Amino acid sequence: MNKSSVYKKRAGHKVREWAFLTGALLLLIIAVFITLHQFGVACPLEKGSKTPKIIEPGDMLCDMNGSGADGVLPNLTPDEIKERRETEVEEQILSCFINTDPVFASGKEEGNLEIENPPYNVFPVEVQIFLKGTDEVIYDSGTLLPNQHIYRDKLLKSLKEGTYEAIAHINAYDPETKLWLGRSQREMTITIQS
Repeated sequence: MNKSSVYKKRAGHKVREWAFLTGALLLLIIAVFITLHQFGVACPLEKGSKTPKIIEPGDMLCDMNGSGADGVLPNLTPDEIKERRETEVEEQILSCFINTDPVFASGKEEGNLEIENPPYNVFPVEVQIFLKGTDEVIYDSGTLLPNQHIYRDKLLKSLKEGTYEAIAHINAYDPETKLWLGRSQREMTITIQS
């Protein structure tokens, strides 16, 4: 066998080896993505996306890093905090507070939403606010774990001056599986001052 044919044989072997390694790597990447998706790590929409994901029954909690601050709402008096903590809450009951009459100086500024997932609640929650009679999400809190709150925040859509009827969907998730458990609703009146 001459030197040229040995070189060609080695080159062909290297090409097949690289093709095999590339294919194996591609399969590994696909398998990792499928595994992450199965366990809810890969989410259809990440926090900060322009279009919030409307939560449907059977959905999984995607964002465990919402914009909530730790602790109860800062505007509560010691008596109000004590009263809330003394409230008997069964494990199957969702408890979440929201200001049903928030006021915004303008459609582009923060308003006093005052959303609180109290310390005695067992469920992570996500609050979505819809204009009444539409499927348009104008606010999405992201995940609030027990003992977290959002005192002030901006809406996703800049509304013009006026008063708007809205509905807050408070979605509860299983703290272990992150699966959607159910929803509570609150009617709201949103005021935009200018």
